[in-house]
Amino acid sequence: MNNFKLNLLAASVFGILASGTAQAIVIDDFSHAQSSSVTSSTANAVSTATESSIDLFLGTTRTLTISDFVGNGAGANGIYADIGPDPTNPLNTVLSMANGPVATSTITIEWSGIDHVDLTMPTATGLYLALPNAIDNDLTVLFSINGGASTYSKTFLDGSSGADFFINFSLFNVPTAANDVTSFSMAFSGPTAWDAQIDLVETREGVPEPATLGLFGIGLLGFAASRRRKAA
Repeated sequence: MNNFKLNLLAASVFGILASGTAQAIVIDDFSHAQSSSVTSSTANAVSTATESSIDLFLGTTRTLTISDFVGNGAGANGIYADIGPDPTNPLNTVLSMANGPVATSTITIEWSGIDHVDLTMPTATGLYLALPNAIDNDLTVLFSINGGASTYSKTFLDGSSGADFFINFSLFNVPTAANDVTSFSMAFSGPTAWDAQIDLVETREGVPEPATLGLFGIGLLGFAASRRRKAA
């Protein structure tokens, strides 16, 4: 095989890897401020805040809800979900969430008023999340499409952080729901005293599985070896 063809194959492999970072649809970059909190000791306390704007990336309404409250949320024990400056980097905006040391809850963010959007367009295969700071305690996220018509739950372990969390649509119990979306939500829950920040949610084309990349690598090595034998 000549150098041109070998280089072309290598470029194809690189292209497949590079496509894993291709942006498709931004769900939220959390540039619109919003806040919800529970600061009482009342059982089953619920706090809801709704932001309606044509400037939202996806849909026309975003709702923050704190529910399933258990414990004491009074004073410093409170539970909150704020969209605004990153506590560790004020130049960045994030969704910040925390449960007090003696209280638990479920914090849900929902985007609605979505006009039958296909989240797999143009070539997206899943959801991408960025966690700018290490989370405290394990955090479980329930992803839901169209009010629970399709769901997937994932637990992020204590200390998780980074810009490479990818959730493939194939993991949802009804993967095809991503083709016609009218609402999308993420529900966060965990033990007492957890906190987390998220600064981006969007769709992307996922990086190929390691086994697939291995086959490409083996093929590339095979071509190179064949070329060396012919040249000998």
